[in-house]
Amino acid sequence: MRLVAPIIGSFPVLSVGWAAWNGQAIAGDQWAAIALVVGGVGLVSVLSDEDESNGSQLKAIIWSLVAAFGFFATFATGQAATLVGDELPVTLVSRLIAVVLLTMILLRQTDPKIPARRNWPLLGVMGVLDAIALSMIMSAGTLDWPEFAAVAASTFGALTIILAWTFLKERMTGGQWIGVALTFTGIGYLAI
Repeated sequence: MRLVAPIIGSFPVLSVGWAAWNGQAIAGDQWAAIALVVGGVGLVSVLSDEDESNGSQLKAIIWSLVAAFGFFATFATGQAATLVGDELPVTLVSRLIAVVLLTMILLRQTDPKIPARRNWPLLGVMGVLDAIALSMIMSAGTLDWPEFAAVAASTFGALTIILAWTFLKERMTGGQWIGVALTFTGIGYLAI
């Protein structure tokens, strides 16, 4: 987590960079707020208590970069699509494509890992919550500064750790709380 979360959570830089590339004026103070968000999320993740992985760090970094690009591409294309249509059909199409791709990956495996039936309801709830979150980000495509929805979405790592602290009673260090404060200071600044 401490290696991959900051890399994956950096996808808003791509989103805002893409907006700037396409002519959206991004002020210096907005870039600073984005850096606060990404830096805060990274700080919370880096200071987590999780053990180091035994796997290849290079492989983890590559997959994290792929994930960051995937988030960016999903949000950029989805928000662009909402300019010509409603966000619900856009979300439906994106989820259907994800299911097809996942099915293709499962079919290529010699020993696919299918979750136990008892876990399906929980996975269904997770899917519904994911679809709701994605449709909220897609609907931002019709608003001013839609790229900032991606910045707000990048807080998932910090929010996950806060929820683990709240419900699972996991320990939060002072440095992690500073990261949380930086993250939400940046989000708050972008919201005004």
